[in-house]
Amino acid sequence: YYQAIKGHARLVVGRKGCGKTAVFYGVRDSLGNRHTHLILDLKPEGHQFTRLREVMLDKLSPGFQEHTLTAFWNTILLAELAHKIMTSDEHLAYRDAELYDKYQEVVSFYRESWLADEGDFSERLLSQVERVATEAEALKNTNELSKLTETLFKGDIKKLSDAVASYLEHKSEVWLLVDNLDKSWPVRGASSQDILILRTLLDATRKLQQELEKRHVSFHCLVFLRNDIFEHLLRETSDKGKDTEIALDWSDPQLFREMFRLRGLASGLLENGNFDELWGAIITPNAGTQHSFTYILDRTLMRPRDFLMFVQRAIEVAINRGHAKVGEDDLVQAEKLYSNDMLKSTAAEL
Repeated sequence: YYQAIKGHARLVVGRKGCGKTAVFYGVRDSLGNRHTHLILDLKPEGHQFTRLREVMLDKLSPGFQEHTLTAFWNTILLAELAHKIMTSDEHLAYRDAELYDKYQEVVSFYRESWLADEGDFSERLLSQVERVATEAEALKNTNELSKLTETLFKGDIKKLSDAVASYLEHKSEVWLLVDNLDKSWPVRGASSQDILILRTLLDATRKLQQELEKRHVSFHCLVFLRNDIFEHLLRETSDKGKDTEIALDWSDPQLFREMFRLRGLASGLLENGNFDELWGAIITPNAGTQHSFTYILDRTLMRPRDFLMFVQRAIEVAINRGHAKVGEDDLVQAEKLYSNDMLKSTAAEL
């Protein structure tokens, strides 16, 4: 989290359940209440990328794919910045005459463009994909499909870009946070086209950063990825050192103890205390020949989300059985329930 919020990297990488989305919300919430910052947080859905592949990648030759997708992402990010300014900064603009004029320029050019849409980001993204699909269907042959890039830049996109950049000169920092990109992507099934969608998004963020930094606007981008998708990305990228990453690696049991202790204090179980006091107040210390903490940790693959899920299951079992705290038999039953949850999750993913 501290590395992310200092802007030391462009990617946050980790296994499922390791806390990527927690870092996403942590960065967003800690910066989002500052008027000097603009935070654009995006969470697309997997079905939009399926449609994007059908529209662009299945019809375009490899030579046009990367160029066209980068243009697509550049246009989408520009539109989302304009939409964010329009919806979140109106009250600020009315307090400052100079800022108000620039705000009105952004609103005017955005509403006049073909990019203006209602709904959340997922709906707006899908709407833009469908518009490109309509244009692609109207083109008769492969040579004409190269005109898709012109379609993405039709209208006064340059004017909107200048208006957005001019407005952002009043911000000390601009942050772009992207999560859920790999949602619904199978662990071993990410194709070269999926990775191209991701790679061109990163290229578009670099282009946007260069444009804003020319105006002395500090721009930071964080994209949150599963580590298996990141490995695919490295294999498909020639310049592997271009994007630095933050690795979320939970390999130290002490981190789980501290996480549990902080959550216990936050929930008001005890006003203060160490891990052993908090754990002993909720769960019996022993599970057979093991400490109950080790018993749970060994069965949850060092994943914070799974660890907390197991503990929650154990507490539920103890409450339903009328026990004052979780006993050994409760842990055994909780393991069965947790294992069933994991089996269903794995079956659904496969």
